[in-house]
Amino acid sequence: MYKALNLDTGKFLAVKEICPYETQQKPSLNVGQLCQEIEVYQKLDHENIVRYLGAKQEEEDTYIYMEYMPGGSISSMLKQYGSFEEKVIKKFTKHVALGLHYLHTKGVIHRDIKGANILSDGDGNVKLADFGAAKHVDYLPFVASVSGSEMCNSIKG
Repeated sequence: MYKALNLDTGKFLAVKEICPYETQQKPSLNVGQLCQEIEVYQKLDHENIVRYLGAKQEEEDTYIYMEYMPGGSISSMLKQYGSFEEKVIKKFTKHVALGLHYLHTKGVIHRDIKGANILSDGDGNVKLADFGAAKHVDYLPFVASVSGSEMCNSIKG
C-alpha cells in the first residue's frame, strides 16, 4: 500500500499495487479475486467503509485507488499506543457495526474482519477496508438463517 498525491486536487489517496509476480508467489491472490474486490468496492458508499476511488491497469500491474486513512489500522494503533479506553472501544465498535450492517444490506459478507482491516481517519472514526475475501450473496437474510448453509462453510479470515 502506498500513499499518493492527486495532482489535480492536492488530496492524498491510498494506492494498492498488485504485481503479477505477487500473484505467482501468493496463489490465494488471483485476477478473478482482484476483479471481485473491485466490483464490491464500486457498489459501496458509506461513511464507515473506505471509499473506492478507481482502478487502473498499466502493462501487467494493477492499481486500486482508495481513500487515504492517515490514522492507520486499529492493529498499528494498538501496537503504538497500547490499549484503548472503553469510550474509544465503544465508538470504534459502533462504527464497525454500522459498516457491517450497511454491507449486509447490500448482500456483502466481509469474511476478514480484523484489526488490520479496520482503518482510522485520524479524527476518531474508523472504516472497514480490504474486501479481497468478501462474498456477495443475493439474499443475505435467508442464507444467514439457514443452518449449515454455504456461508458457514466458507470462512476466510
